Formats: sequence, C-alpha cells, structure tokens
Amino acid sequence: MFKKSKKNCQGTINSEHKCGQNDVCCMPGALETLMQRLLKSFPGVLEILLQSIKDNQNTMKDALSELKSNITDLSSNTEIKLNKSQAMMESNQNVLMSNLTNLKNNQDVVMGNLTNLKNNQDVVMSNLTNLGSTHCPKGFFMSTGPSRQCFKQFRDTYRNWASAVSKCQAEGLVLAEPYDPVTVRSYLVQRYGGSRWTWINGRGTGSYVTLQRSGAYVYSGNSYWYSGQPGSRTSSSYCLILMTSYANMKSYPNNTYYTYSCSSASFFTLCELIIE
Repeated sequence: MFKKSKKNCQGTINSEHKCGQNDVCCMPGALETLMQRLLKSFPGVLEILLQSIKDNQNTMKDALSELKSNITDLSSNTEIKLNKSQAMMESNQNVLMSNLTNLKNNQDVVMGNLTNLKNNQDVVMSNLTNLGSTHCPKGFFMSTGPSRQCFKQFRDTYRNWASAVSKCQAEGLVLAEPYDPVTVRSYLVQRYGGSRWTWINGRGTGSYVTLQRSGAYVYSGNSYWYSGQPGSRTSSSYCLILMTSYANMKSYPNNTYYTYSCSSASFFTLCELIIE
C-alpha cells in the first residue's frame, strides 16, 4: 500500500522532494513524466492516433450512410414490386371474372339451345306419332291424300322390284302407290334417317311409267320426277323408285320419283295395306 502524506499532495512535490517507493503524491508526476518520454521517443504518435480515430469515425459514418441508403432503396424497390404484384393480381382477377362471366353466358345460351332443340324434337316426334299411328295397325304408318293410306317399309334386306312385289304379297299387302310421295318420303327419312331408296309399284310400259295397281300414268311432266327423269327410261325393264334419302330430300324436297333397272337388288321395299 502507498503511504499517504499528512499534508495535501498539492504543493508538496518539488524539485527538492525525493519520492519514495510508496509515496502516493508522486504518482501524477510519474505518469506525466512517462507520457513526455513516450512523446519524445515516438514523435507524432498522438497525431497519428487521433487521425486514425478520426479516419475510422469517417469510415464508419460513410458505411452507416451507405447502409441507410441501401435500406431506403430496398424498401422503395420492395414497395414498387409489391404494388406491381398487387396491380397484376387485380388485373388477372378481373380477366378471370370476365372469362367466368362469359362462360356462364355461353352456358346459358347452350342450355337455351338444348331446350329449344328438345322442344322441337318433341314436336317432331309428336307429329310423327300422329302421322304413323292413326287408324293403322301396329307397325304401319299413315299418310293422307285423296284417301288415307297405311304403309310399312321392309328394311330387312335389299331386293329387286319383282322380289319387292313378292314380299308385299307374302305379307298380305301390295307394293305401295302413295298418293302423296313427298309426305311419305319425309316420314321415312325422319323415322329412319334415310340413306337408301325404296321400290314402289310403278313400271315402264313403253311410253310411260304406269302405277301397276291403279293403272295411272306417271307422265313425264309430273312434278314429282327428279330432274331429267324419266327420259327414255320408260321400257318395262325400268321400275319406279321413291328417293328416300336425306341428301335427296334436302336438295330436292319436292322431287321424289326416279326410274331404275328392275333387276337391281339394291333397295328397300314399301308395302301398302289396302283399306276397304
């Protein structure tokens, strides 16, 4: 422990005073002496230390300023990106909602068209039922003209004209002579989706095509003939066809008659029930 003087240390230290090893009053002077020696031994050290501290302060200040600037830029860029993302999301949402609305409208239109189609189908089937069932046996359909007629088409095989006549006779029927061939064709096409023609009871007799049961001529000026028919096809080797195909009905709605080789086993058979 240092030995403290009874007097205040101030004014006790002078050039004549001899400091002991444990004299507290001698400590400030010793430190001052040490500092002076250091400064003499290393001139400019203090200035270097102060300048270094100042440089470090400036460097830290610049780094702090740059850090603040980076934080500001990052915050600004983040906000811009968030705003762009939000705007894009809102735009996409609007497009999606518009597409959903259009889809809903299109669905409503389709459902409306399907409903109309169903209603039209019901009307057509009702008309076909009325046409095909009134006062005719099961399996026959009816057509009107000067009198009512009952018909039955046989689609089990393709026949030539003579075989068609025989088929009808075997069924207790006759090969058909429709009064209204346009209506009969329309029924058959609507009922079966016609793609094949049908034999009816007409045959060439030299100058004309004649209905074999009634004996009536189908004159060349008859409006039911297909364009260019019958031409020279009025010999007995040609027989009468009802053009029961959808394509013919669509293209030539009022032209139903055509002559074809009687020996051609290529067509369906239309028979008629004679109503007394």
